[in-house]
Amino acid sequence: MTGQERGGSGRSRAGRRRFLSAVGVTAISGLSGCSADILDGVTGTDAAGSDTGATGGSTPTADGMDGPKEEHGGWPRYHYDRWNTGHRTAPLGFDGAPAVEWEASVGGVSTIVSDDGTLYLAEGENGAVRAVDAETGEERWVYDAVERLELGVRTVALDDEAAYVGGTTAVHAIDRESGQQRWTFDVSTPASAPVVADGRIYVGAGELLFAIDPDGSRQWALRTGVRIRNPPAVVDDTLYLTAQAWLIAVDAASGEELWSLKPGGATPPVTAPVYRAGRLYVGGPSHVYAYDPAAEGEHLWSTETLNQVVYESPAVAHGTVYTGVNLVDALHAFDAETGDRTWQRSVTVAGSPVVAGDTVYCVDEEYAELRALGASDGSDRWRVSFEGNLNVQPVVTDDRIYVAGLELGNTEGTLYALGAR
Repeated sequence: MTGQERGGSGRSRAGRRRFLSAVGVTAISGLSGCSADILDGVTGTDAAGSDTGATGGSTPTADGMDGPKEEHGGWPRYHYDRWNTGHRTAPLGFDGAPAVEWEASVGGVSTIVSDDGTLYLAEGENGAVRAVDAETGEERWVYDAVERLELGVRTVALDDEAAYVGGTTAVHAIDRESGQQRWTFDVSTPASAPVVADGRIYVGAGELLFAIDPDGSRQWALRTGVRIRNPPAVVDDTLYLTAQAWLIAVDAASGEELWSLKPGGATPPVTAPVYRAGRLYVGGPSHVYAYDPAAEGEHLWSTETLNQVVYESPAVAHGTVYTGVNLVDALHAFDAETGDRTWQRSVTVAGSPVVAGDTVYCVDEEYAELRALGASDGSDRWRVSFEGNLNVQPVVTDDRIYVAGLELGNTEGTLYALGAR
């Protein structure tokens, strides 16, 4: 499968490396500039190719895939780490099927992250972020000024001091201790999920990718020419993002676009990218693709057709790519080197599957079950059934699994904590 440029200029691979100047440090301080200032100094390309005006404490460990990766005590960001692997090397701290320790009434949860004894819930339809004590389920605070979380992955990003979330017209910084607003950054169009890495917040809004300092001031902005929906993967000093079926590499320090490509025949939507062992993995529309970022996104393989759109990012661990295809009730495992299928199970996967240790955890939405499967062969380890709905992907920590569900068309749901029996 071949790639193409935005605008299809047919330039060589070497000529394709476009260093597009992005705005440098701006004079914005305190609260961000108003929406009229968003485009000031922004450069980049439009869709035709023409010019236009972690949380701390992680330690590297190996997971069996050619080198170390970031590890955490909880599950502090979307898909676990800045590479979006969906894989926590440390296993769950007990064996056997868990039991529900507590449950709490919450809003309609889109995603859960866990850090330093607190769960942060993104409630997309309610336009709220909720902080909950991870031990007891007691609510600590609710921030309800977001309007809505609209695009792609609806989640929060964390640093040591604040939780960040992209709303309908602004990015919000929320104090982790008090739940009070620290600042907003106006974007005038729905923002994608932010990512925090190396002291900056990266977030998309429409066709613009922003780098924001923790005080709310803008470092740079890049016009991509295509709409950004999902959080990027951050690999060393490079951001890899998907935008309307394009895969784009951006220098994290300067905002310069390094390269971009659109897989032949690919149409929206595509998932947030996953990086592991020198490769990028992207799901959508009906395949999972592997690319070589060191060769400016050279296509390596595509899976066989999965007969339905892949909406959620795969998890990558143990030399395997795990992906769910909800509408055809299937959980697939593919060899990360070749794209060949290694096993398949019939599961109506809600969100993405995730991996901790040598176990794949997923929510079966049809049967309201939390399931644990062997990572190597998909064999059943255990399953826990719930009386109500279950439709939010699980989060695994040292001693608990957290899941959530809500009734269809409702904005109220239930959060569950499961621990050792």
